This record gives sequence, C-alpha cells and structure tokens, in this order.
Amino acid sequence: MEKEGPNLDAIKVNIWGKAGDRAAERIQYAVFSDVEGTRPLIDWAPTKT
Repeated sequence: MEKEGPNLDAIKVNIWGKAGDRAAERIQYAVFSDVEGTRPLIDWAPTKT
C-alpha cells in the first residue's frame, strides 16, 4: 500500500483522464497485490457418486 509516490501519481493521472480532477483528488492510496493462483467460482466438473 502506498500513500505517496510515482505509482499513486500514475493512478491519479489515469483517473483524471477518465473521470476528471474531482475524482482524481479523492484517490488517497494505491494498493497492489500478487495473484498466486485462481480457481473457478463454479465447479462444472461432473461429480462422481
């Protein structure tokens, strides 16, 4: 999580270009995460009985 820096500035510029300066000013933090794996929300595989 970042409260200042180039990543947050880049996000604000992107928001400013799409939603305007009022929306960009409301952005206070930049949060990043790594996705280590994915799983389907619904398992469509047939069940064995």
